[in-house]
Amino acid sequence: MKLVQQKKLYFSEGKSDKVYEVDLCENQDLFVVNFRYGRRGAQLREGTKTVFPVAYDEAYKIFNALVDSKEKKGYSDTVLEEVSAASSKIPSSSVNTIREETILKYLQQALTHTYTRNWKISRIILRAGTLKMATASELIAQFLTATDEFQQHNAITVLTSFENTTYTQKIVEVFKQHAFKTIAGRAACAYILKYGNTLDQEVIHTEVSKYISEDQINSLPMQFINGTRVDASFLYYAYVFAHSNESLRHNIYQLLDKIDLKVNVFKSIRYIYRTTQITNDILFFALLSKRIAVSKPGYTSDYIYSNDSWVLAIDEKKKKNPSIAFSTKTKNYFNKASYKKVYELSTGNTEAYIQYATETLCALNEEEDKAKREIEYAYNYDSYTGRYISEKRIFPKYHNYLALMYILYGNSSRVQHLKNKWYYVDEIQTDSPREEALSSVWDTKPDQVKSILANAKSTIAVDFSLRIIKDNPHFLDVIDDDLMAKLVGHYHPKVLDLILDILEKKYKIQQPEEAILLALLKSKNEKGIQLGLSWLKTYERNYFNNKHFIEALLLSNAVEVIAYLKSVFQYNVPYNHPIQITSLQPLFEAINIFDEDFLIAVNELIGDTEFGKLLSETPSYKISELSNSNLITNKLFALNLAKYNSVPAYELFKDSFEDYINSDKATLRKAGIALLAHFPDDFLVKNKQDIVGFLFSEFQENSPP
Repeated sequence: MKLVQQKKLYFSEGKSDKVYEVDLCENQDLFVVNFRYGRRGAQLREGTKTVFPVAYDEAYKIFNALVDSKEKKGYSDTVLEEVSAASSKIPSSSVNTIREETILKYLQQALTHTYTRNWKISRIILRAGTLKMATASELIAQFLTATDEFQQHNAITVLTSFENTTYTQKIVEVFKQHAFKTIAGRAACAYILKYGNTLDQEVIHTEVSKYISEDQINSLPMQFINGTRVDASFLYYAYVFAHSNESLRHNIYQLLDKIDLKVNVFKSIRYIYRTTQITNDILFFALLSKRIAVSKPGYTSDYIYSNDSWVLAIDEKKKKNPSIAFSTKTKNYFNKASYKKVYELSTGNTEAYIQYATETLCALNEEEDKAKREIEYAYNYDSYTGRYISEKRIFPKYHNYLALMYILYGNSSRVQHLKNKWYYVDEIQTDSPREEALSSVWDTKPDQVKSILANAKSTIAVDFSLRIIKDNPHFLDVIDDDLMAKLVGHYHPKVLDLILDILEKKYKIQQPEEAILLALLKSKNEKGIQLGLSWLKTYERNYFNNKHFIEALLLSNAVEVIAYLKSVFQYNVPYNHPIQITSLQPLFEAINIFDEDFLIAVNELIGDTEFGKLLSETPSYKISELSNSNLITNKLFALNLAKYNSVPAYELFKDSFEDYINSDKATLRKAGIALLAHFPDDFLVKNKQDIVGFLFSEFQENSPP
């Protein structure tokens, strides 16, 4: 960080001899206000007034307010050290005027070749953008023809931030000059994608078509699965090619969401990321900033082992085909860049900020992201007592994901930061005030808040939306059917607990939609399942008139649902809708989502009630296939399906029933004996020795009580 301004204040009274130091520092084009305090001559304790970096105007106000508050308490300055020429008492507006005049002077000197300072011209152009000096656009545009590509690049990005479209044709010429080969050419491409007309964008499409085609984009997933080596810029070309094609964009998004950030990939990731910053492609920007923040760096040392020797990482990266990509330093750089962009959106484009926050929160997956909460203990020396005081610091999940921390805690008074990690000491309480950035804006975004809740895959996202809904209960007054189905089927119990009361009121005198009922029955929430069963009982005939609904119940993974079906079909078939065995295939898969108790219950439903008659046309080959399966539940399905099959059970199992009654699995032995009740008497008499032998065998189920 660069020190911009500093003030030291002192307080001496009696035995008190204290010092309070305040710093205004620049941090990657944003600013922070830090302070230190304690006994003069002793080690000072540190703190910050800006947990998250802010714009200069805001930081300057915070700096002055902190100094004023200490002076009112009796502190005074005996030594004043300032890096900037401005006095700490100069109003912010006057300071900005001085800064802007200086920037304009330097830009003019650069254009007339009279500039002699060490500050790079490309950085001066960027600073004009940071200060939002739209009046400098005409000067900045002249750097579009500079020989320095970084000056060209920064001129394009700054003009984009000003939403200036006056110089589009000049920027098209920059692209024609560089194409995709330089950072300036790629920035020009991004600008044209955002502001160019149809003819301008055709220039881009024609150029990118030299490197990639739609067929190649569609084959990209298989190329990465097969480990086929592709051009390091291939994904970037695909992204540019697909700019106006939503189907292709979706495919590329899915690939970027899963692909590892490694060699032959990260170069494209970097190019796409920078493009999204210019175009405000929030969907892809949110995806990539999150992927970069949660991914493990490819290397962490200044040296790497390559071709049987240790080499400098910086030298390895310069090779045409380097063996490394994505360092810790690179990760930190992009993490800060993401925060800067998100902060700027929050202050200048709240709609885009809300979109970014929504996409990011919905994408969080604590298990897949391996996000863990950490606890550390710090020991601070108290110069007054001469003792060390321990402090428990809690680092929340994703604590080094700066943009996310800002979204979650941008309005927090308890969160602090340590280097690139954020932590808090006090746990949040039920009645604690909300901490997210732009709370008042979220209060006007019911659709986005409900979307986060419905699509959340993390406790963080669930809690975030629930805190907002707690203050805005009217958000839940309007919920469409699709959203309701998502909420009812949500994995997190807090969501269903919230929605149950709403469901009871909404469907007090009307029949719930099938999707709502099925989601409730699958919820594994006891109260939810009982509510669903009460609806099922009330509107049973209406629901059961649809045979596909009955099939769906058989895949509910809820034992309570199967128990209900047993009661309905115990002695007759009130709803005679034949069921195709193929519709139940998920029950038979080796890898499935169903509990064993549920599979056993479905078996009992088919074999022990009249329900089995609905499956009487199950083909013999399918029963044979299930019988030969290695899964016990599938072998049971084979037996139970045979009991009501149009082909007699005897014909299906006369040659294999011994495999069941002699199995080392008690469940199969019992089922095999039960199946014999469906065999003809002459067969039982003929095979009585085998059957009697089983009944007097050593198996536990045959032992006397």
